[in-house]
Amino acid sequence: MNKLAPFCHSYDLCDLDLLPVGWQGDIMATIRRHGIQTCLDGTSSTSREPAGICPMRVTVVTGDQILESLPWLYSLYRTELAACASKFAGVPVNVSGDLPSSVNINLLEGRNARYERHVDSNPVTGILFPTTVSDHDGGELIFECAPKPLVIRPEAGTFIVFDAREIVHHVLPLKRNVERVSVPMNYYLPGLHSRPSDLDHYLYTGMGEPTA
Repeated sequence: MNKLAPFCHSYDLCDLDLLPVGWQGDIMATIRRHGIQTCLDGTSSTSREPAGICPMRVTVVTGDQILESLPWLYSLYRTELAACASKFAGVPVNVSGDLPSSVNINLLEGRNARYERHVDSNPVTGILFPTTVSDHDGGELIFECAPKPLVIRPEAGTFIVFDAREIVHHVLPLKRNVERVSVPMNYYLPGLHSRPSDLDHYLYTGMGEPTA
């Protein structure tokens, strides 16, 4: 475990030998088969974007498709990675009872693709990075915390766990024609399982057409 900040810890899942052979290819194949094109415009209750922004295109795979196509990933979410989240939180965490939003895959692709400024609604969030972005690619994850922002450059096999209910975070625009993949996971403290009523419609409809 590496403590990046009081609110964010990281784990190297390759060193922990938790990822199966071919895991990145399996994730990319699932995106191509089941990804839905969505469009974020900064209007959700968790968004912190200014009014009138240019909408952001994101390809999303929901938890039900992950359970069906990547059972090893869903199992990691419920077991070993939940244990990492519990260690971070200091108490046992619960996985989400809402399958579509429990664990997702997000794909940003192409120059200027980014993810909106927002806060989280759940107490503990995990993110697994299947792709590495170089210093020249952009796509860094930024936490807007004091006294200075925390900047995380995604590296394949890294899992980060954090509490960002109060800390605005976002993904910087990609600078080149590359793909950036992340796997966000929602965890909850005992007795705390709430999700804004508008969030699923906002994240999972948008353009609404499969990528393939």
